[in-house]
Amino acid sequence: MDNARHTNGIFGNFIVGKLLDALIVGIVTFLFLAIFGYPYSLLIGVLIGVTNIIPYFGPWIGAIPSILLILMDNPTKALIFGLFIIVLQQIDGNIIGPKLSGSRVGLKSFWVLASILVFGSLFGVVGMLVGVPLFAILYGYLTSLINNHLKEKNLPTNNEEYLDLERINSKTNKVVKEK
Repeated sequence: MDNARHTNGIFGNFIVGKLLDALIVGIVTFLFLAIFGYPYSLLIGVLIGVTNIIPYFGPWIGAIPSILLILMDNPTKALIFGLFIIVLQQIDGNIIGPKLSGSRVGLKSFWVLASILVFGSLFGVVGMLVGVPLFAILYGYLTSLINNHLKEKNLPTNNEEYLDLERINSKTNKVVKEK
């Protein structure tokens, strides 16, 4: 039951994080478009927000038709909107998204990006969608397994105990630090 609760918590938190990220991106896009008088600002804001749920490719799936829609009204505005989307996606992909997803599933930003790349290369778009929560579950189980083995050997489970480690005394299982 603990494993099921852990898995449910990870996937639930990840989905909430992705939806919150998509909502933020959609609202920021809508506000930008509304403030600068773009046509179809609500439609485009919703489209960008919804497609932002798909990692990496989703924002472009929403941006391309949006740019084409704005292009029919004003080419200059379409160019400015395209640049805005590039900047927004850089901020979202490198700062907002990993912070929201990572904090929701207990992973650092590096592991979020690494899991998306690895699972995406192995399983495509589906791998990108479920890569972060799957990696978080594997990471949690491995951490638990390693900590249990360390406890069985009466070794510390706190990472800081192993800083400046010279060796572990095999007879006493004590951490010997450098002098």
